[in-house]
Amino acid sequence: MRIMHIFQNGIMIIQKKYPVASATGSNDTTKQIYVLKRGEFINHIYYIQKNLFVNNYIIK
Repeated sequence: MRIMHIFQNGIMIIQKKYPVASATGSNDTTKQIYVLKRGEFINHIYYIQKNLFVNNYIIK
């Protein structure tokens, strides 16, 4: 997970990359984008975001 941008109004864009098994055996990566407003999805992404302390940004 990586924070792409935090706007002044509290909207945050997070990008999550995770490996996907492919038929060719290459290490493809799929990206998942979250657009969060302040106080949104705290329970949903807290456990994913612990290492980056994103939960602190969301709760503020």
